[in-house]
Amino acid sequence: MENILKTVDITKKFSKKVAVSAVNMNIKKGDIYGFIGRNGAGKTTLLTNIEDELKKVNIPVFQYSEHFDGRHMTDKAAAKGDMSFVATSVCSSEGENINLNLCKVISQLREFIKEGTFSRSEVVTSTERWILFDAIDSGYSIDNIIELKAIFNLMLEDAKTSGVQLYIIVSANSYELASNENCFDIINGEYVAFNSYEDYKQFILDSRKLKDERYKES
Repeated sequence: MENILKTVDITKKFSKKVAVSAVNMNIKKGDIYGFIGRNGAGKTTLLTNIEDELKKVNIPVFQYSEHFDGRHMTDKAAAKGDMSFVATSVCSSEGENINLNLCKVISQLREFIKEGTFSRSEVVTSTERWILFDAIDSGYSIDNIIELKAIFNLMLEDAKTSGVQLYIIVSANSYELASNENCFDIINGEYVAFNSYEDYKQFILDSRKLKDERYKES
């Protein structure tokens, strides 16, 4: 299958701390990928690097956390006088807020998939669309995660209908989101799959050990 994104030795340091070290990966056409690793492994850093490179070549990319974090949505709703949304958001758990935000913006995401932009004055010629979700499963219950994965599949169907190529990358913290998906271990630079929760648990523990050792070395 055709590779549509390739990284070669991506390395990122903050002061003397190595956030991402020599990451090499290929993303194939038509796949959904999950970036996995312990907290602080460099998932967000790698997503940011990919976003920057896509923008350099004018490929439409949408980073969910940059537009629709809980506080942003609540402030925006308050400015528009939507006090029902504000009250629901304030009284909701983290997972409920994420779900609330997703429901609020699903029509906008569909517009992005179709048009490649939220600006009516911008003309987009690329047929590619990239949507990046950073740790979106944080605070989610298992049933919420199942619903979230269903939303990803709806997005892919929308893309087919619109005649565009959609790529979704998710930084995953939960086994439920990572299971049965294409996963990339950003610490070891390897593709991995999990047959059970115990496999995933051991992976996270090993990931933490490797990351701690890298911090000591740097």
